[in-house]
Amino acid sequence: WYLSWYPTFRCMFPDHLEDCGLEEAVSLAIQPINGNLIHAIAERWNPRTNTFWFPWGEMTITLDEFSNIMGLPEPK
Repeated sequence: WYLSWYPTFRCMFPDHLEDCGLEEAVSLAIQPINGNLIHAIAERWNPRTNTFWFPWGEMTITLDEFSNIMGLPEPK
């Protein structure tokens, strides 16, 4: 419901979201969510160290890595 404005806005201003760099962010928000995957990731999260815990050690993800994984464009 929170993105109900998106189709209308995109028709009225087709290039605006892309020009300001928000097209990719909005497209991520409208993707289906895999609840089991989110639950599995959350089980590994350690809020004290802000890392994911695995049997072999801790790991985190940088914003650059997240951007690359999600296929977001490089900032202009």
